[in-house]
Amino acid sequence: MLTVEQTAALLRTFDNILILTHVRPDGDTVGCAAALCRALRALGRTAYLLENPEITETYTPYAEGLWAPKGFVPQRVVSVDIAAPNLLPENAVPYKNDICLAIDHHGSQEFFAERTCLDAEAAACGEIVYEIVGRLTDITPEMAMALYVAVSTDCGCFVYANTTARTHRIAAALMELGIDVGPVNKALFRTKSPVRLAMEARMVADMELYDNGRVVVMSIPLALCRELGVDLIVTDHHECKDRLPQAVAVVDPHRKDDGYPHRDLSGVGVAFKLAAALAGDQETVLREYADLVCLGTVADVMPLTGENRKMVWRGLQALSNPKRVGLAALMAECGALRPPITAGTIGYTLAPRINAAGRMGHVEIATELFLTNDAARAVDLASQLCKLNRKRQDVESGIYKQAVSMLPAGKSPKAIVLADEISPDTCRLWDAKTHEKLDKDRFRRDLGGTEEAYEEVMRRLMGDK
Repeated sequence: MLTVEQTAALLRTFDNILILTHVRPDGDTVGCAAALCRALRALGRTAYLLENPEITETYTPYAEGLWAPKGFVPQRVVSVDIAAPNLLPENAVPYKNDICLAIDHHGSQEFFAERTCLDAEAAACGEIVYEIVGRLTDITPEMAMALYVAVSTDCGCFVYANTTARTHRIAAALMELGIDVGPVNKALFRTKSPVRLAMEARMVADMELYDNGRVVVMSIPLALCRELGVDLIVTDHHECKDRLPQAVAVVDPHRKDDGYPHRDLSGVGVAFKLAAALAGDQETVLREYADLVCLGTVADVMPLTGENRKMVWRGLQALSNPKRVGLAALMAECGALRPPITAGTIGYTLAPRINAAGRMGHVEIATELFLTNDAARAVDLASQLCKLNRKRQDVESGIYKQAVSMLPAGKSPKAIVLADEISPDTCRLWDAKTHEKLDKDRFRRDLGGTEEAYEEVMRRLMGDK
C-alpha cells in the first residue's frame, strides 16, 4: 500500500491519464477527480475525467472542461473514492482491469487496483487528495474549490461525527487560498427544494412533544408523500397486514407475495439486504457492516439459523477486533473485549446498554456512539450508556414493585390492567418487567395515549385477539 509521498511520486511518472468516479457521484469523488486532474495538467500531463452519466447539476460545474473526449485512449487509469469495482458506473466497467492506482478512504477497500493509496482514518477522500496534490504542484483556487467540495461533502459541512481536527485544518488551508465557500455551503447544505420545504412544514405543524418538550416526534404520513410526489421505501421484518402501505416498495420477508426463504431476518437484516441490493455486491456490504448486522440480529432475539447464523458468525469475528471506535469503547467499558466474543456477549452485555439509551429517552447517545471516529468522545459516550443502563435497572425494579403494590391480595387474577401517569418509555419498561415477573399476557397504556389503546385492551380481555 502506498503512502501519500509514494503516490505523488508515482503520479509524476504517469501521462495520458483517465480518472474514474463512482456511481451516483457525490462531491467527494467529483471534487477529488477534478482537483487531481487539474494538478496533473499543471505538471504538463494529459489528464481527463471519464464522463459520469449520473452526475447531477450540483456537481457538474466542478468537472466542466475536464471530460475525456470521445476516442481518448488512456495509458493510465486512476480511481478516486471507490472502494470496490462494483461501484464503477457502467461506462467505466471496461476499464476495471486497467486501474493502476486507487486513492480511497473507505475501510472496505477491496484493493482491486494494481497499487492503492488508502487512509481509512480520513473523513473524506478529499483529505488524501489534498495532500497528494500539494506534493505535485501549488494548489490553485480552482483546485482548492474542488477539494473543499470534496471534504465538506463527506463530513456534512463539518457537522458529521467523522469530522476531525485534520478536516478543519485542511478546510482552513483551502480557504486561505482565497476561495469563497459561502455560495458552496449554501448550495450544498442550505438550499432546499419546494417539495422538501413543504414536507418539513407539515412535519413541524404535526409534531408531537414529549418529556416536557425535550423530545420531539415528527412523522411523514404516506398520504403526504403521495401528495408531494415523494418516493417512499418501507423496510420491516414484522408480519404484514393484508393491505400493504402505498409505497414504491415494501421490503419485508413476510410479504405473502414474496417467496424469500429466510423469514426470520431482523430489521437490520432487512435493511442490510436492501443496501446490498443497491450496492450490487452483498459480500462488500457485509464486510463493512457485519458487526452492526450481528449486533441488531442478536439484540432483537432473532433465531440464529440460516442467513442469520452466517451473518452473526461474520459479525462476531468482526467484533473480536472492533474497527468502530464507539463499539470498541463500549466493549472496553463493560469488560467485553476478552475472548471469546459470543452471541451471549451481545445479548447480556452490549445490547442492554445500547437499548437503555432509547428506554431512558437518550437515543442520541447510542446513535453518536455508532457514528463517532473520536476515541476520547467514544469513551465518554460508552460511560454514559453504562450509567443509563444502571439507571434503567433501578427504574425497572421500581416499576415491578409499583405494579405488585397495585395488585389485589391473594392469588393473581387471570388478567391484569394497570395504569398510572408514566412516560411512553417508562411504559415499555413496565410492560416488559411485569410480564417477565408475573408471567401474564399484558397490555400497556400511558395516560397520554389514544382511545384505540383502551379498545385493544378490551378486545384482548374479551378473548377477541
